[in-house]
Amino acid sequence: MPESEFHLSRPGRGLEVIPEARRDGVRAGLHAVFGLSMVGEMQPIIGGVSGALILRFEVRDRAYVLRLEPKRVALPHRERGFACMAAAAEAGVAPQVYHADPTTGVAIMDHVSGRPLSGHPGGPAGTARALGALIAGVQAVR
Repeated sequence: MPESEFHLSRPGRGLEVIPEARRDGVRAGLHAVFGLSMVGEMQPIIGGVSGALILRFEVRDRAYVLRLEPKRVALPHRERGFACMAAAAEAGVAPQVYHADPTTGVAIMDHVSGRPLSGHPGGPAGTARALGALIAGVQAVR
């Protein structure tokens, strides 16, 4: 796994958690979606292997995710990745994408809270049906 250019392990206030050289792209995304250029606390979401900086933040009591792709990801790969995120969201199998700019590597989307499979309505059978529907939805994305 390539080393991430982002080194973040705890929440920070506003854009201070974003590398300074990348803040203008983040500000532009926040302004395009919310009419804001700054938000409150940004909480890192840890995990994954992409090397992207993933942050949870709130605007008007609603949670969103900011995804900042590493510079090492080439523009054509960002374009493809962001197009796939938007297509999956449009198909209803991924969070709504409000902003995706492959040039700056900034994407803003809805935050989806995790919940344990054991709490899924309908128990194991309901989980299996929901996963089958989700897979069918993913397979239908063009």
